[in-house]
Amino acid sequence: MRIEWDLADFTLSLDKFSDKFIPIAQEFQMNWRVAKSNVRSKLAIFLSRAVRWLFQISIVD
Repeated sequence: MRIEWDLADFTLSLDKFSDKFIPIAQEFQMNWRVAKSNVRSKLAIFLSRAVRWLFQISIVD
């Protein structure tokens, strides 16, 4: 499951939030992580042939 919320009135830093959430996650045996949505992941695509595949994945939502 993925959730997001507005940080405008959020008073905890991400580190402090993680510290407070750990006991809840352990109780429910959750695998979880927190990430800021304004930090973009790096992506690389390497092709040797079949350039049409690059076109096909570039138009997919």
